Amino acid sequence: MHFSSRKELKDVVREENSFYKKEFSNPVTDWVFARPSRKIAAYVRHLRYMEYYDDRGGLYGKAGYAFHYYFLIRLSYKLGFQIPPHTCGRGLKIIHYSGGIIINSKAVVGSNCTIHQGVIIGATAKGNPVIGDNVLILSGAKITGKVTVGNGCIIAPNAVVTKDVPAFSVVGGVPARIIKKTSSVAKE
Repeated sequence: MHFSSRKELKDVVREENSFYKKEFSNPVTDWVFARPSRKIAAYVRHLRYMEYYDDRGGLYGKAGYAFHYYFLIRLSYKLGFQIPPHTCGRGLKIIHYSGGIIINSKAVVGSNCTIHQGVIIGATAKGNPVIGDNVLILSGAKITGKVTVGNGCIIAPNAVVTKDVPAFSVVGGVPARIIKKTSSVAKE
């Protein structure tokens, strides 16, 4: 995601933090009990700040980028997430703490997407995946190659998507095939 202003950054961070806020009680008990949702929220927040400072450029931008990169890498090792900047749209929602989520740096993930654990969104020699808005990607799914996943799709657990998926479809299997069509946006 690219940011045009600091206000837009704050709005996106506030919106994405609201996904995890329902589990927060207070900072002390969250820290003592190491609540996973707090770490996931921190990861996504540092990712967004890195994107903002990368867009800003200059010495100030490089310093801010380096600061947030340090914390993002530390959380990346703890959580098992590898999500490069500028790959995911607004409203990214990560469900599980022990992630194993890997996204290629050239992939494009749309807005309001939900990603579960063990998901790999990778490239092949043919190209990179493009995932639409409001997509639900369940545990263990793999999306590889020059693939377009339409808006509102649900990718079933352990599905391997190697071909285009039309909008509002539920796909599953190895290789993934359409199980059914839906008429609404995927919901968690």
